[in-house]
Amino acid sequence: MRRERRCRQPRKARFGRRAPGGSSGLSQKFRLQEQIQNRLRTDPERSRILYHRRPSAVSALFTNFAGIPLRNPVVAAAGTCGYVDEIADAIDPALLGAIISKSITRHSRGGNPPWRMVGLPGAMFNAIGLANVGVERFIAEKLPAAERLGTVLVASIAGNSVEDYVAIAAALDERSAVQMAELNVSCPNTVDGLMFGEDPASLLGLLREVRPALGRTKMLVKLSPNVSDIVAMAAAAIEGGADGLSLINTISAMSIDVRTRLPRLSNGRGGLSGPAIHPIAVRMVHDVHRSVARDAGVPILGVGGVMCWEDAAEFILAGATAVGMGTALFVDPRRPLTVLRGLERWVRDQGCANVAELIGAVRPPAPAAAHGAAASAAGTDGAPGAGRPTGVAIAERSGR
Repeated sequence: MRRERRCRQPRKARFGRRAPGGSSGLSQKFRLQEQIQNRLRTDPERSRILYHRRPSAVSALFTNFAGIPLRNPVVAAAGTCGYVDEIADAIDPALLGAIISKSITRHSRGGNPPWRMVGLPGAMFNAIGLANVGVERFIAEKLPAAERLGTVLVASIAGNSVEDYVAIAAALDERSAVQMAELNVSCPNTVDGLMFGEDPASLLGLLREVRPALGRTKMLVKLSPNVSDIVAMAAAAIEGGADGLSLINTISAMSIDVRTRLPRLSNGRGGLSGPAIHPIAVRMVHDVHRSVARDAGVPILGVGGVMCWEDAAEFILAGATAVGMGTALFVDPRRPLTVLRGLERWVRDQGCANVAELIGAVRPPAPAAAHGAAASAAGTDGAPGAGRPTGVAIAERSGR
């Protein structure tokens, strides 16, 4: 029977056994990973040989995002690699299409007190609170590392006023190391309390002020999923001069410890990310691509729960030009390498010369009559994975 998903996750039972000497198999696995990482830190070239060859300019995964050439479509999502190159301890940044910095504010922020990140079934839940050193220290202390990054650096910008965004954008636009700025608009405006990213008029007003400050730098707008009409928000971003769209930010959520009766996060609410939100993100990317972005020629960065190459391929078929990985990097910072290998095979198996041929290439569902006839002939209800309990499909995806 065909498996609907092929994401491979480690079996808990495998790593739960006791190994000789009293240590668990899981501990041995982590020690082995640490030994490998130590070797890779001292020999970056070995990382390229062991895990992925350096793609050439004519690679099947080479893509162009808003006029910026990317070696491949896999991007490290905002904050998951620290400021610039912190992930270099585990993977050569030059193997990624781009890296997005953590969100930078006008002034330094300490962020929320602990707990500000917890794991939930199929998801990560966080409320970091935009902890960062501020734009001046970012430029002076962190940005110089971009010179040896070997890939495109995108700087994420956040603020609590239009003036904040404009000031940060102007400061970063003077730095050639930053080729694109991602506007994190899921922040409340201190003037009226509205989230810039949850009200089309507020977003449009913000972008009309920020766009002139980014004379050289491309403007990527990261949209919030916590809206009633994501297409309307995308249309406002495009009207405001966005060179690209990033979909989606985390989903607003809450989790409570039933024993203490307290929220699991110190902030009460937080943002949900990871595999649990992936189908939502795919749907939003699809809707925005088909409704406004495709005709406007504005590329989309699909973000949300990419754990394997199939997840990345879904985003591309839905309309994404590039794909962001976030939560997966906390699980395994070298996961992008297996995703890249899978995508390269997929492009070849689809009979395409380049991944760009598959952007937005999802096929429409079959008409109801034809769908019913095919289902009758197959003796099923016609749904993918029909006849299999829903819980089984979920368990396969999560590795349970």
